[in-house]
Amino acid sequence: MYVGFLKYGLPDGSGTYTDSANNKFEGFFRWGTLTSGRVTYSDGTKYDGGLKDRKKQGYGHLLYKDKTYVYGKWENDVMIQRNEEGKWKMKSGIIEYKKKK
Repeated sequence: MYVGFLKYGLPDGSGTYTDSANNKFEGFFRWGTLTSGRVTYSDGTKYDGGLKDRKKQGYGHLLYKDKTYVYGKWENDVMIQRNEEGKWKMKSGIIEYKKKK
């Protein structure tokens, strides 16, 4: 199900798409394709970054339910370059990164 702006019957602009597996895609659509934003997977894992055809593409963060994360470059949903990893922590509503050494 898609909720958001349409152009010529296709998602275009800000919107949210939820697929049949209950994965939620939020962000910017261009001619029906989500190009950047956040994906909240049905298991609670979240991804923020570049997307292409609902797959991770370009640079982005993947945050697991236990608050560990990885940041790097993705290609066709596969991480091809890991830049950092660590644990996220909320402090006064701000996310802090604690990198692994």
